[in-house]
Amino acid sequence: MNPPPVLPIDPSSRTREPWGRILWRLFFDPGAIFDLLKEAPWRGLLLLFLALTAAGLLAGAGTFPGRWQEARDWSSWLGQELGEVRLSPKGELSWNRPDTLPGTTRHNGWRVDFAPPGQSLAVNRQGGPESRGLWLTPDRVVLWESDELFGKPTARATILWLGPGREARATADTIFGQPVSWTSPAGSEAFVMETIRSELRSLFPAGMTLPGDEFTAWARQNLLVCLLIWNEFRYLLDIGIATLTCLTIFLFIALIMRSPLAAAGFWRAASFHAFAAVPPVLVAGLYTALDLPFLSYQPVFCLSFLAYWILANRFAEARRRNQDPRPPRRPKPGEDFGDW
Repeated sequence: MNPPPVLPIDPSSRTREPWGRILWRLFFDPGAIFDLLKEAPWRGLLLLFLALTAAGLLAGAGTFPGRWQEARDWSSWLGQELGEVRLSPKGELSWNRPDTLPGTTRHNGWRVDFAPPGQSLAVNRQGGPESRGLWLTPDRVVLWESDELFGKPTARATILWLGPGREARATADTIFGQPVSWTSPAGSEAFVMETIRSELRSLFPAGMTLPGDEFTAWARQNLLVCLLIWNEFRYLLDIGIATLTCLTIFLFIALIMRSPLAAAGFWRAASFHAFAAVPPVLVAGLYTALDLPFLSYQPVFCLSFLAYWILANRFAEARRRNQDPRPPRRPKPGEDFGDW
């Protein structure tokens, strides 16, 4: 069903409805979304930004308990696996197990690779299903994750430990053959790592040795804040990229197909899509916060957006018919109900 005709907006007819009323109409009167074309375009874009922020924070907070439970279990296992962690006067790490490098071990969906010092990050497939893990060398510890975005493999990594004088990144760093996208700004690792090193020095007893059980307690203490921040940042980034990509595709389809929305101009069409995306963004964010194993944020948002678009047209069509002064008539033989 085509949307109601949209005509270019006269600047003198612009309105400024209260934000609360706009949200109320978006959720409980979808057909009124066509009236929001009279609003200044920046209001739709601002409302979408606030919705994306709320959805990202909600998704991050909702999924955090599960991630924290995984981190606690995993840190206990890693402490037992390493046996003992040592920090040399040069700032290099060492451990009891494994005693030969390179080596790989797995636990509960995580993979840990041990490599010689100075070796570039090179996580290769070994038949396991893991898509996340740790890369440990005496002078660098990297948290990595492999995923797919719009069907294209992606590889992300975060520096957790960096020895003095060690380069944080190398052009040869790869995860499953994909170049690495670092989650921290370039050059920021040196300051962060110096803070972590000073924290470690205060925890290591004489001889710069930390038994496995004490390592577990330290990891849990420091993972709580780090994991919360990382989880929130991850969902803010993922939800923002997925939403803006889908909306850009929908917008350009409307413009290329010469939809009636195109008559209002590019910015008003963009503002319309921004207003229309607010309820689907919040619905998809709430779904993601439930941490269900079925669908990710992106398909839920696309399905919600299309459903909202259909619902908005239905509401607008019903309102137009209620305002039509022509008396009702019986349909002619063979006439479709949608034509009268």
